[in-house]
Amino acid sequence: QPSATLGARRASDIPLAFYFCGLVPWSETIRPRTSKIYQASLLLLHVAIVACLAGSVANRFLGDHHHSAEDSGNPRWYQLGKMSSLPLALAAVASLAIPCCLSRATSVGETLSMLRTYMQKQGLEARCDSMARCDAIIIWIIWAAVLILTSAGILVESRFSLPGMRGALHWSSTAILGASIAGWAHCMMYISRSLAAMVDGFCCHVPNLADTSQAMQEWNVLQAVLLTASSSIEWSMSAALVAMSIAMPLLFVDFVMLGGSLKVFPAVLPETLITLLLAWVFFATAGISDKCARVPALVSSLSFGPGSESRRQLLTEYIVRSDAGFYLCDSRLTAEKLAHFLYLSCVAAFYIGTNALTKSS
Repeated sequence: QPSATLGARRASDIPLAFYFCGLVPWSETIRPRTSKIYQASLLLLHVAIVACLAGSVANRFLGDHHHSAEDSGNPRWYQLGKMSSLPLALAAVASLAIPCCLSRATSVGETLSMLRTYMQKQGLEARCDSMARCDAIIIWIIWAAVLILTSAGILVESRFSLPGMRGALHWSSTAILGASIAGWAHCMMYISRSLAAMVDGFCCHVPNLADTSQAMQEWNVLQAVLLTASSSIEWSMSAALVAMSIAMPLLFVDFVMLGGSLKVFPAVLPETLITLLLAWVFFATAGISDKCARVPALVSSLSFGPGSESRRQLLTEYIVRSDAGFYLCDSRLTAEKLAHFLYLSCVAAFYIGTNALTKSS
């Protein structure tokens, strides 16, 4: 894209969530030095929260044996030692550190500029913006629900009195980490919805083309856009996928160690909502590859004029062999692969949870 319009497009078209999450630097709107200070401060804050959570987990297993039997039977709503919160916190740190350490921040900004230019050309901006607003409302409602559940748990645990330092620390860490993950999810959903809308736009536009060479050229452009967008965020998405797969078994472990009854389920509900939010993002991203897999069936049913059967068959085979979609570390992400991955995580969670329940009983 022309570099002269890149800064203007970032300032006017890119959602603010990309700036606040550090995926795109503030260099185009404020001074570069201030942008670097903001990213470094945000990263250090999250690292400090992760260190606090790690220390709390270690204290839970090494030095937290002085609680009485009466306390151990009560759900610890604002307990900092919940193991499932640690991989989620690491996911928030990874989403901030990876774009900065791997110099991906500028790449994400250029990718967004490319997406906006392509959507303007295809007339898809209004649709993508509408879907982005709906996704943002859902994501931030989930974040608000996490805060409400955490606040309610703190009040119940403190018997509706002023909570102590542990309660205040846990609420603030949940708010910050939850906002980071929600902002990251908003950014990823924005890119995923844009790419899915581009595939839909190609399917709506290809029946109006008179020649298969034009359709092949447009498919090449779309495939290049998909590869560029996926390569700019693949490491951040991979880190979040690993964190989600680790958090799912640890949710069962926390549930068992807190008592294993239904009355303690609200204690792990905030982390469960955040994990489901991450799963929603990945299934939306995997839907891009599934849309691309259905394009050959559409193309093979079209007619490009008399005597175009051989050229149509050539175009269909070309689209099939191109294997377009969303890639994570050179692996095509599909809903089937993601479902198998989550199935293995659930099996591991069930195994670890039953062993923990057996040992606790």
